[in-house]
Amino acid sequence: MVNESDIGKPHVAISTKIAKDYPGPDGSPKKVGQTIRLGAKEFTIVGLFSTGSLVIDGTIVMDIGEARKLLGLPPDAVSAYVVEPSIDAETDAVAERIEKAVPEVKAQRISQFNVILGSIMGRLDQFLLLAVGLAMLVGGVGIANTMLMSTSERFVEFGVMRTNGWTRRNVLALVTTESALLGVISGLIGSGLATAMVLTVNRFLDGFSLDLSPALIAASVAGALAIATLSGLYPAWKASRMTPMDAIRHSVT
Repeated sequence: MVNESDIGKPHVAISTKIAKDYPGPDGSPKKVGQTIRLGAKEFTIVGLFSTGSLVIDGTIVMDIGEARKLLGLPPDAVSAYVVEPSIDAETDAVAERIEKAVPEVKAQRISQFNVILGSIMGRLDQFLLLAVGLAMLVGGVGIANTMLMSTSERFVEFGVMRTNGWTRRNVLALVTTESALLGVISGLIGSGLATAMVLTVNRFLDGFSLDLSPALIAASVAGALAIATLSGLYPAWKASRMTPMDAIRHSVT
């Protein structure tokens, strides 16, 4: 959108993000034909673009001569060159030739940035996995403690059930089902709160957004169900192993 006809002219192309961040007098985003002040100079907007990249969408494109004047740089000042070899396999060779030909220049390949970014994302994934694992452990211990306290307070109830024909399997199934139900309810409440928070946060994010798919919600509820069921097995087993008289005597004591 900035071409040879814009050489030597105060013309710029800006992203839609910048247009929103620096609105016009009426509060609406900047439009083509309007001006934007950069430093002490007004520039005419000749184009708008949107790439979805946080880096590129924070860039203002203009004639390099106008950029040098704006920054007070010499007419021949250059900060970086972008070189695209015709054959991708020769990227490393081209970088080495550039550094040998111009010793004061550092040639960096895009693969170097990809490795750094991949390392950062890998560490972030590990951190998130540790956080999720810790949350699951705390949740499981909490549910197990809740169910253990609940079963301890209901030993008389279980004793009466056993005297009326309930088997150990029935008691085990009852307590496990209660634990699973607790997990489903907590999973639904947690998913609802997470959805509300994601929708709220996305309204304030520009350039990217958090994603919360139905599959992820279903997996979260299923995970809560599994954790609650496993956490309730020990309290259920403890409640089912007591004889009717032991249950009643334990509660009286």
